[in-house]
Amino acid sequence: MGVGVPALAAFVLVQARLARAPLMPLRIFRARSVSGARQAGLAFLPHTLAIVVVAAKATPRLVSRFGLRPLPATGALISGYALAFWVCAGLVTAGAVAVLALPSTVKEPQPGPGHH
Repeated sequence: MGVGVPALAAFVLVQARLARAPLMPLRIFRARSVSGARQAGLAFLPHTLAIVVVAAKATPRLVSRFGLRPLPATGALISGYALAFWVCAGLVTAGAVAVLALPSTVKEPQPGPGHH
């Protein structure tokens, strides 16, 4: 985080002021269709930050107590319950959760024995 925020600020500055052909024109963020997506993304920011903070603080203790195996499933369940709460509370729509959360739950198929 300490390096990411200044790097993002530097990128935006270079793209906005110095680049002759920017990678992404920043004026696109003024469009109404993009502003709705931006608000949806910001709605998930507290959830994401909570995951990062809790993971950084609690993971070492949880791993030493329970091992690695149960932690990913438990984290996914807790995250799923939190997202369901947000939908029930009207803070986000179910469609937004489906679009943002479902791709991260799809597991890539693993090759069978003898396939490399």
